[in-house]
Amino acid sequence: MDKKISLLLILLIQPFVLFSQASGTSSALDFLNNLPSNTQGMFLGDQGGSAGPEQASSIIQKENPDKDIYTNPEEQKFGFDFYDNILYSTNAPLMDIPLMADYVISFGDKISVVMYGNRSRSITLPVSLNGSINIPEVGEVNINGLSLLDAQEKIEEIVSKALTGTSVDINVKQAGFRKISILGSVKSPGIYIINPYLSVIEALRYADGLSDNTSLRTITVKKSNNQTKVFDAYEYLVYGNMESNVSLENGDVILMKETNNFVKVKGAAMRPKIYEFLEGETFGDLINFAQGLSSLANANNITATYLEGGVIKSSKVNLNDIVPPNLRELNISSNIELDQRDIEVYGSSVSNGSFSKEEFTSLSSLIDQLDFSPNIFPYFSMLEQNDNEGFTKEIISFSLSDAETFRNIELKNNVKITFLSRQDIEDLQFLTKFNEIEFESLQRINDLENQKNEILDAYFESAPDSFINDIDLQLAENQKERYDTNPFEPPSTEYDQEIERKELLLQELKNKVDTQTEFTSFFQRQLSEIDYELDVAKNGFKELRKRNVSDFNWSADIISYLERNSLIVNLGKEKFLFPVTGNFKPDRIIDYIGRDYSNYDYENSKILMKGFDSPISELSTSILFQSGGVFSIPLVLEQNIQVKILGNVKSPGEFTVPINSTLQDLYVLAGGLEPSADDKSVVFARESLKDKEKTALESAKRILIDSIISRSSSSAGAGNIGSLIPLIELSDKTKPAGRISGDLSFGSNTSKDLLLENGDVIMVPSRTSVVNILGQVLSPTTVVYDPNASYKKYVGLAGGFNYYADKKNVYVIRSNGLSQPLSNSAFRNGYYDILPGDTIVVPRNFSRAELLGNLSIATRVISDISIAAASLNVIAD
Repeated sequence: MDKKISLLLILLIQPFVLFSQASGTSSALDFLNNLPSNTQGMFLGDQGGSAGPEQASSIIQKENPDKDIYTNPEEQKFGFDFYDNILYSTNAPLMDIPLMADYVISFGDKISVVMYGNRSRSITLPVSLNGSINIPEVGEVNINGLSLLDAQEKIEEIVSKALTGTSVDINVKQAGFRKISILGSVKSPGIYIINPYLSVIEALRYADGLSDNTSLRTITVKKSNNQTKVFDAYEYLVYGNMESNVSLENGDVILMKETNNFVKVKGAAMRPKIYEFLEGETFGDLINFAQGLSSLANANNITATYLEGGVIKSSKVNLNDIVPPNLRELNISSNIELDQRDIEVYGSSVSNGSFSKEEFTSLSSLIDQLDFSPNIFPYFSMLEQNDNEGFTKEIISFSLSDAETFRNIELKNNVKITFLSRQDIEDLQFLTKFNEIEFESLQRINDLENQKNEILDAYFESAPDSFINDIDLQLAENQKERYDTNPFEPPSTEYDQEIERKELLLQELKNKVDTQTEFTSFFQRQLSEIDYELDVAKNGFKELRKRNVSDFNWSADIISYLERNSLIVNLGKEKFLFPVTGNFKPDRIIDYIGRDYSNYDYENSKILMKGFDSPISELSTSILFQSGGVFSIPLVLEQNIQVKILGNVKSPGEFTVPINSTLQDLYVLAGGLEPSADDKSVVFARESLKDKEKTALESAKRILIDSIISRSSSSAGAGNIGSLIPLIELSDKTKPAGRISGDLSFGSNTSKDLLLENGDVIMVPSRTSVVNILGQVLSPTTVVYDPNASYKKYVGLAGGFNYYADKKNVYVIRSNGLSQPLSNSAFRNGYYDILPGDTIVVPRNFSRAELLGNLSIATRVISDISIAAASLNVIAD
């Protein structure tokens, strides 16, 4: 157990790299450099530390959370965003980083020394704190501060003298970490331990960003040998030149200075921003920093704004002019773009393309020259154009079916005409409903995912401790395996661990096929059902997203414009958006939509529009469209319905009867009853009732599942779960009967008053002489009717009550579907009239604690519907 805890603690240790000024000592650095490679990776996994060429870190960036993403690009200082990204290391191993000959050796490096000649051996030697390596048979050689090339020459000279006839090659086997200081105008000045391969340009990113007036062009690097180098970051950031970049050594200090020499370059530049300038630079240099002039730039109209004698002035400048010291802005003017295009015609069902604006001055003259395919949508088209002054843009709708809508339209500037096709109108129906359909699909998927998570959580919470320990141990082993494979990989987050835990849970459930308990089987079934529904929902969503639409420019503005200019056509229960303008005839709309005339009641159709609210007596009437119009055409009411009557009637079968027919009418139509018919036990099944019972079963099942999930997380409730699982199984097996109960005999008042509905099924059984016993008895059975037997005797014939029987609430379902209690106080002697065809039901006994609130209702719903269905099956058999 202690070993397991130790393992978990090791895996949870967070890597670190940043040392403060107080703790950044040589001993700390030396300690890190002398750790094994994999252990170094543990401590340097997040900040760019490296274990050398065999396992180095590459650099990635992460957005600074304080960065304002809404800043205007022209208000941003160039290059600052590069350093606003905090430096982290990736976990990708870089096995082949080359070391240049001018690489400077420092303590912590591990040097590979290969001897050949009279002495042949290969050894790896660490550079000690005094900067030397100890070569066997040669002694100490100090190489600290030497380049790799200089160190090679020095060692080769010493070895050749000490070991005659022996040559030597050296290389850096593993580079040690570097301790540097970053000071001055940065957000987090301090001492840092960094990857040995970083140069100034990368190392600065450890300091969490630059201050407002930091100079990127005068970066000073102070070496331990008192040398000073100045680095201009623009050489890299603007031109990509790395030659001037400075490599870093142990003890180097990067000093960031401040400056006021910033100028805003704005207007027609390729990259308008705020740039730093140095003394002696020209305006052309500033333009180069901004990646040159844009295609719209007017190179002869560049204006500089500067401060002179306390007064802000501006003047035109030439690119070769020297930048003044107090320059504030550089504005590059733009040339004007005049839009004088020809007429452009769009649409898949028209001869589209460009047409001369000089040749066609009116819309009607252009339409006369266009060719249209049979797929054209003639009731709505759009014209966009600018007025002749170019200040106003107008959109005009017109209809090819109404020449008056385009007869007097003048074509002006930059004309764009769009003709819709039949496919465009079909796509419009889809697109206007897409967001709603997409939301419902995503909501369904989200609900199912939540249900799945609830079940997995409940399974985990209610599982034995040994199971939980196995899962946690497996999680720890997985993390250790990942760490052994790649020590630079950061530890998993809590969210990642939770996802992995649920994957292990799913795998565990699948592996328990051979050792299933009732508890495990329940969770397996629920997960299987949810996974199936999830697959259906996700596949449906994929198909929804795959739906191709036409190449029409379906912008949100266009869809909204078409919706505002559409007649809403209600065809029965269907809704159809029909873009239209000008005069239209209702019958033409029906013809275009292509629906069967026989299904709709055109005599009662109606158009609602501003100034027009009346039934349409003549569908060919011409009506002027107004926005917001509604055209409603009801379905023809069904005059006949289809019903079935089976069993002991003279002519059983399916019948088409008038809509207001009664059950008695159907008896007569079927020729009456056979002498063997038991019209006191008629079974009347209705589809609408089946649907309601099915909905009730699903709701009750959901309540039971929720109860099991909530109880499984507590030890007090977990013990009662087993009694609820059979009810869920029962709800899955039950097929709702949808039975109408009562006296449905031939000639009864009920049969004369009960109106039939489409799909009704009536079954008239034969007379019977048996009694059925169902429910919580030892052996549910059917026995011969005994007029002298009490219900208790019948229960005895079924083996008697079982352990779960509720003896106080036994009831009988009569052959006509009605039920009556049997075991109440009024009949203590146990006698009650049991009749042929009756079904005695012994319900299940639940404890009071199990039947609180909705759980009691759900239990009763499932029990009643299932018993009713079972008793109906007995009669049918």
